[in-house]
Amino acid sequence: MSRKTMLVMLAVVVALPFAAVAQEADTSKPAETPAPEEQQPPAQALTVEAVVCSGVEERMPIDTLTEFNVDAGQVFVWMRITGAADSTSVTVRWSHGETVMAEVELPVKSPSWRTWSSKNVLPSWAGNWDVKILDSEGDILKALSFNVGGP
Repeated sequence: MSRKTMLVMLAVVVALPFAAVAQEADTSKPAETPAPEEQQPPAQALTVEAVVCSGVEERMPIDTLTEFNVDAGQVFVWMRITGAADSTSVTVRWSHGETVMAEVELPVKSPSWRTWSSKNVLPSWAGNWDVKILDSEGDILKALSFNVGGP
């Protein structure tokens, strides 16, 4: 074997472990360090201003009532909802005594949103009513009561 061949082989044998180490370093993933959590402002809670009324005109309640005649026919709940960061919804739950008579889901599309729900009320449904306004998680935002037809 010539001296030149021997030197090349020796160089390869000596360099081979370093090449393997370098290759391992190139193919291994660097240790991932978690990025610091971005500071987000706390979610603003929805707040609801609401009244029971006999009607809505120009997106405002025409009155505020807690007593309705037995022949009222229809009762309204008007709401101003504030604090929505994104589009969401609220549910209006109408209950007569212990019986849920209706649930109406209403969209909330801006940080300040006015909306209303109405319920037809038959004379045979006289008595105490409750209305609960629920957020999208089912938590009560506001509770209202009214009476149809007297005590």
